[in-house]
Amino acid sequence: GPDRAFRLLAGRSVAHVLQPQPVPEAGLPAIGIEASLADALSFMLTHRTGRLGVIDGAGSPVGVVTLDSIVEGGT
Repeated sequence: GPDRAFRLLAGRSVAHVLQPQPVPEAGLPAIGIEASLADALSFMLTHRTGRLGVIDGAGSPVGVVTLDSIVEGGT
């Protein structure tokens, strides 16, 4: 059910569905690579976007995560 899906999203990081892209487009909201997929989904909803830049621990861009990538890779 829904609880199982949320637990799966909460237990996986953005790194699992990252699409490598050295320089995401300007102005794209960004999230850390260690963030959970649940956090990424929440961030997308808050920012009304289906796409986020992903940054590493040093703040350097490493790729993007999309709503589609969460749906496909989050379960």
